[in-house]
This record gives sequence, C-alpha cells and structure tokens, in this order.
Amino acid sequence: MGTSDARVHSQRATALRMFTGGVLALTILGLTACATVTVGTPSGTPSGESLESASTSATAKPEAITTIAVIGDFGSGTDDERAVADLVISLAPSAVVTVGDNVYSDAGYESLVGDYYRPFVNAQTFFPATGNHDYSQGIANFDAYFSYLNGQRTYRVSRGPIDFFVLDGDAAISSDTRNATMEWLRMQAGESTAPFKVVAVHYPPFSSGDQHGSSPDMQWDFAGMGINLVIAGHDHIYERIETDGVTYVVNGSGGKGLYACSSPRVAGSIVCDDSHFGALLLSASDSQLTARMIATDGTVIDEFVAPARR
Repeated sequence: MGTSDARVHSQRATALRMFTGGVLALTILGLTACATVTVGTPSGTPSGESLESASTSATAKPEAITTIAVIGDFGSGTDDERAVADLVISLAPSAVVTVGDNVYSDAGYESLVGDYYRPFVNAQTFFPATGNHDYSQGIANFDAYFSYLNGQRTYRVSRGPIDFFVLDGDAAISSDTRNATMEWLRMQAGESTAPFKVVAVHYPPFSSGDQHGSSPDMQWDFAGMGINLVIAGHDHIYERIETDGVTYVVNGSGGKGLYACSSPRVAGSIVCDDSHFGALLLSASDSQLTARMIATDGTVIDEFVAPARR
C-alpha cells in the first residue's frame, strides 16, 4: 500500500445540503476550508416532509425509518458478488456503505462496482471505504471513479439518524497517520448529535477470521468516542463481537471467496458465520437501530438492536 497517498491533512470542510432521502452531510478530512462536496440528487422537500392540513399535522406519526446496506470485500466479478448485489437492490436501501476491497483486479471499478451497484453510484449514494486491494490496484483509480468524494477517503456521511465515519484503511493503520485519523474521529464524533454513530473501516479491531484475525492497531477507544457500532471487513466472514459497550461487526462476505471462523473465537464473539455471502441491512429510527445480516438465500444470519446514545 502507498502510505504517501493517504496523508492526513489538518484542513476540514463541511458540505450540508438537502437531498432526496434526507439530509446528507459530508465532513471530509483533507479538503481546503472553502471546498464543498455535492452528493446526491437535489430535492426541494426532504424525505419524510409533506404538506398537510393543520388538523392532521398534530397527529402522532410513526418514526421514520432509514435503511442502509453495508457490504465488504466484494469487488471480484463473481456470481457471488452478483447474488449479493441483487439482494441489496431488492432490499431498496437509501444508500450503500462499504468497508473496503471494492476491487480485486485490474478489471477496474466500472466493471467490478458499476456493473453491480450502478444505481447507487449514479445517485452518489454509494459511500466506500478503502481496503488494501483498493491500494494495490492503484488508489488513484478509486479517487477517479468515486469523483464525487473529491479525492477524499476519510469522511463523514449523515443519513437520517445515523452518522457514518468512513475511514481510509491505510491512514487508520499507518504509524505516521493513525494518530491524526484517530483525533479526527474523536473530534467529529464529539461534534455529532446523531443518535447513532457508526464507523466503517476495512481492518477489523477484533476478528475470528482464520486469514487475518484482529488488528491491534485498530483497537481504539471507540466507547470513549461515543461510537455505537464499528463495521469492518478484511476477513471474508460475518462475525458480531460485543466488548466494552461497543458492537463490532466483521462484514467481509460481499462476494469474494469466503474464509473460515477460527476456533477458539475471540472474546466477546456472539456469532461467526463462514458459510454465507450476504449484506448487513441497518434500519434506524431516532430511538433504535436494528441490524440484520441477510444471506443471498434470504436467511437472516444475525439480528441485533443498538439503542441510541443520548
């Protein structure tokens, strides 16, 4: 990996705008102070708002639900990637977040991402993290394909009641940029008023995968930062781990060949599945976030609830 491509800068910029499906805010590490990023399709009326008479406006309404699909380690061009993409499209989430390894070969992003997730890429509601294979295939290609990110790889995305903090995998584990990335996350999470704060990063702080396992360099004080959920990949399994009041998920079964869950598993491991490809679907209201790991055959591998932090 080329760490020189992932230098963390001190400048930040925030772009805030109304979009179809809700308010989308990007707070990005490394932009100049005057830069803005426009992502999505502009809409005059945010999702969930409508014109109603005074007699109905006072009626209590069910909480609005925001759905997000999270995938990882997928860009392989295989039938399994196709099956996961078909599942994601059938679930009709408002956006897709990835935990890296968006491509595995020089076939490129248009072939390995666009041919599967084009509706989300075209709508600029596809928010990728970088993985080691994104770097090995040339990180400039990542920047060029996801041009709406303006070359940024560490950024914040707000979707309904969830703030996603998408971390550049290289910057998060490299000794010369890790502390700056950690401080950026601490500051951004501290400023966030979202009920749910979710980190998306490639390298898993904890993992029972037999190929890579836990990444000690990613074992940050997420609880102290107020993070609810950390979703990673790298190991091609699905695993949920509960420790120190934070839920950790390894979500690396997006299409590339599966690994195995090792035995014994890491402390705090609740479930580990190495037999299914699938996607993690997050459904969030202001008071509750429900996550379901859904396999391509429709099996729900895991389901859990994260209460909002107040």
